[in-house]
Amino acid sequence: MRSIKHSARRVVALLLTVAAVLSLCSCSPGADIGGTKPTPDSGIQSSPIINYDKITDITWLRVADEPLSEEVLDFMLMNFGIKINEKFFPSQNMSSEILDMYVSGMIPDITTGITTADAKKLANKGFFLDLNDYKSELGDYFALWSDNQKGWDYTLDEIGAKDELYCLVPENRSTLTSWIYNKDVFKVEGIAYPTTIDELYVALVTYKEAHSASSVLWTNRYESRHMEALLSAYGLTNETWQTDVNGDVFYLYSKKSWYRSLEWLSKLMKLGVVPSEDGRIKSYKDSEYETVTNNKMQIIEFTQCYNYLYLTRKQSNGEWIHGDTMISQDGNTPALLLNTPYIDEATCISSEADENVISILLTLVNWLCTDEGNIWTNFGSLGSEYILNANGEMEFIKFYSEEVTPELDPEKDGRVSDAGLGRMLALTPWDKVTVKNYTDRYSKQDEFLASNTVNLKYPTVFCDGVDVLEDRTQLWKYNNILSQLEQLTEDFIEFTLDNGFSDYYWERYYNSLIEAGLIEYTDYMQQRKIR
Repeated sequence: MRSIKHSARRVVALLLTVAAVLSLCSCSPGADIGGTKPTPDSGIQSSPIINYDKITDITWLRVADEPLSEEVLDFMLMNFGIKINEKFFPSQNMSSEILDMYVSGMIPDITTGITTADAKKLANKGFFLDLNDYKSELGDYFALWSDNQKGWDYTLDEIGAKDELYCLVPENRSTLTSWIYNKDVFKVEGIAYPTTIDELYVALVTYKEAHSASSVLWTNRYESRHMEALLSAYGLTNETWQTDVNGDVFYLYSKKSWYRSLEWLSKLMKLGVVPSEDGRIKSYKDSEYETVTNNKMQIIEFTQCYNYLYLTRKQSNGEWIHGDTMISQDGNTPALLLNTPYIDEATCISSEADENVISILLTLVNWLCTDEGNIWTNFGSLGSEYILNANGEMEFIKFYSEEVTPELDPEKDGRVSDAGLGRMLALTPWDKVTVKNYTDRYSKQDEFLASNTVNLKYPTVFCDGVDVLEDRTQLWKYNNILSQLEQLTEDFIEFTLDNGFSDYYWERYYNSLIEAGLIEYTDYMQQRKIR
């Protein structure tokens, strides 16, 4: 067998192109507490962004279609020392009606409630649905509004005093049920009236545990959605599009992996750990950092803090369609037109956001549309798979998403970038991190990555609009790639056997060959495999 150093060189050389991406976004985690470590791409000594002995603990109440994944939470903790305790409420869309409420200064506040007078004003503006059909189902606890009659119809005589109505629910769409409840309903259920979001969360959980079926409290009576009334009060729906008070249309997309990358990136912006220069986000390889927003953490930031902006012209007809690309203020579009990174349940910038907030968020969108931003989001969601080793420590396996096509650069003859090459060749993990008490150690692979470089070219055929993910074999059919792969496979086998890597690495590489249509090399691997 070749020496370990010789046999590993071809493996790590190709894997290094993936590692080079991290120089753009500093995704490499910190070293042991208080120490330094070489960055994978250069070997230069650098300190982690946040030392693990200074972990920032954040309680984050978020309204979104899904909670943050464990992978994202772990990634933020391990790479930036940020621990998030997330309280999650489903769906996050703001309707035009709720924005009107903010403009009018009549905001449904769970702490102070809303006065009957304000409720009537909103009702006269047409914010409520006709609820006459729901009277018998809702019982005596709710004040109902009939939009057709333009007047209030109370089913409980005691309602009417100031500050007695709570959680005002505006009309969002014609299919969404709306109502108001008062605090007596909590007394009936034996629940203390919640005066904060945290208390409300506990009350919802308590009620849900006590009632296995749908009931009149926080539910629309035909589905068990105990939080729907609260969400509706803030203009939150599950619709795929919406308008704001200016008539702009916000489109919602459905690329969850990209959304998750944006979520933590946006939060890091708020914490001031994303570097910027003249309003433009810089890569993490730059040494100077600048706070791009204030780091004040609010409970739910409905007017100032919507994370991503998608603007298109208002459609004149009644059919609402999804836009095909993300709009950028600077005219940039995502580098991938065939596999545009959409997001799931995109949030919007409120029309009431100040110019500074809008500028900051537009800067984020502009940057995400560039090649560098495309790389960040494509490779940003690291972290999956835990293995418990013989020492009882978690081995955190890092690898790159297989769902995202490498970006194409038309200004460079349409070549797939080196980063794209690394991703397609290196479906096996390039790094393994051993985790114990939030400390972090480099594996043997890192030692090789720090001292290897590679720069391969790719064909112009991708300019013709061929989807790389649909025909992966094209990656292997240029500039003697097949012969390189044969040698790479040979080296990988020796490197794996000599260093005692687990079957996980073997299977990842084996499966990557199958996905690339290179079955003959899997046969070769089977012949060489030594148990």
